[in-house]
Amino acid sequence: MKTISYSAAADKFLAQAAPLERTRIEAAIERYAMTGEGDAIIMEGVPARRMRIGRRWRVVFIETPDQIIVIKVGNRADIYE
Repeated sequence: MKTISYSAAADKFLAQAAPLERTRIEAAIERYAMTGEGDAIIMEGVPARRMRIGRRWRVVFIETPDQIIVIKVGNRADIYE
């Protein structure tokens, strides 16, 4: 399994999220770290990936061979700003 680390912005969002949503988002990130499964694509113009979690949430992260660095977590309408 790859190591997962969170930026301050991602930590802040998850701390303020509803417990059910936080659990769902963290589980999706952990599943991707263990298996590579998830709706993740390479973003255009930046060295990052975007993972879709349900219809509402997006996670932007950088993936290295042994680590996932979560940069931003948020609503799909706000994540790309």
